[in-house]
Order: sequence, then structure tokens, then C-alpha cells
Amino acid sequence: MKPLSVYAFLNNPDGQGWWRIAAPYNALRERDYPASYGWMQDPGSRKASEDFDILVFPRVGWVSILQPGKPEGATYDEGRLIMAKAHQRGKLVLSDIDDDIWFSRHEQKSHTELGFGDKPEPSKAEHMASAKLYDGLTVSTERLRTAVSSFASDLPCEVVPNSIDVNYWEQCLKMGWRPHVPPGGPVIGWAGGNRYDRDLEIVAEAWKRIAARFPRVLFAVVGHQAPPLTKAVPKDRLIQVPWLDIQPANDKPPYP
Repeated sequence: MKPLSVYAFLNNPDGQGWWRIAAPYNALRERDYPASYGWMQDPGSRKASEDFDILVFPRVGWVSILQPGKPEGATYDEGRLIMAKAHQRGKLVLSDIDDDIWFSRHEQKSHTELGFGDKPEPSKAEHMASAKLYDGLTVSTERLRTAVSSFASDLPCEVVPNSIDVNYWEQCLKMGWRPHVPPGGPVIGWAGGNRYDRDLEIVAEAWKRIAARFPRVLFAVVGHQAPPLTKAVPKDRLIQVPWLDIQPANDKPPYP
């Protein structure tokens, strides 16, 4: 039986776009599975998606029906329009839902704190309402599947556990990507993206106590340089690694 073809949309070249779309869909193509992806903002990508059986949005909120506004580059109206056209053609539209459903305006707090101004984001209720518009969802834990079933019991929902792409990181190390770690004792690290930094205050307090008690311990902050953490420990024991472009050139979206 011929496998169903899948087309996924990207909205940014890193973070969720890389791990949820580019990396897995490149792997599918390497196995000769009919899968591709492209930029949601690109008319050519939207046109190319019409030839596929299934469309995938990496974020449920892309079709938010209650909150107007723009996620980074693609409007919610565009997401709803793409979904409506796909359903008219008898296509399926899937998405992934993570712990966004537990937060209300979590990202808005981050945007405001980081000085990005007002960037409307779906609330918990809006995520739940948006989820019901899809033909199926994936989640990373059984707990999240239970949460989804509490408000959308008839919606197909599959658990796809989070995992570390060992092959990818081995390639990065071969490419020479390795942060400088000064000599010393063990390293305690945190890695993450732009977020509501007050969430890290309890971690920062723990780091302060550890630094005072164990003078050989080093600390690392990778990605977003969260001030609560970078200010919590002595500079000579802090390893700071900003976001790095380690995406191979041949992993750019295949435009039609």
C-alpha cells in the first residue's frame, strides 16, 4: 500500500522548527518516505503542500480562533486558511501540543520581559480551542495525552516521547563544535531558549549555594543567557555558550 505523503510547515529556522520539522523530515526523506517541508510564509511552499495527503503544523496555536495577532511571521489567519483549504480537499491536518496547554500567556511574559513588546500569544483556553480543529495530535508524555483527552476525548492523540538525537550531536562534535571548558571540577549546566526568567530564580539560588560550598564546581549556561543564572555564580567559574549555527547547509527547506 502506498504510504501517505506528509508536508510540514516551518516558521523559523531554529528551535522548534529544527527539532520538530527539519531534522525528522530530512530523516524521512533519506528513507525515501514521501515527506517534505517549507516556509509557511512562502506562497510556493503553500502551493506545494497541496500535493500531499497530510499537512503538519509544529504549533497548535497557529490556527488560534480566539486571539488575533501574529506569531513570528505567519498570521493566525493564514494558518486557518491553509487548514480550511486542506479540509476542503479531504486532506488531514495534524499538529503537536506540548506543555503550552498548562500556561496562560507564558510566552507573552517572556516577550515583555525580554523587551520585545506586545506580541499576542494564544492562552490556555485558546490552545485548547485550537486543538479541536485538528484531525490528530502528537504529545510527548502520557500525562499530556490525558490532558488532551480531558477536553477533546474524540481527537486521535499519539505519544511520541522526547529523545536526544545522538547521531546529530555526534556530527556536530566531528564538525569541531565543542565549547571551551576551563579545567576544574564537575560542570552543572542549564540550556534553553527565551523564557520568563523569574522561573529560574530558584535554580539561581541553588547555584549560589553550591558555588559557595564547592569551590571546584563550574557552571554553564547554554543558549539564552538568563540573567538570574549568569549573575548567580563567579564569572571565572561560568561557561557561557550562546546559540550557535550548527545546522548543516544541506538541511535548508527544499523549496518546490
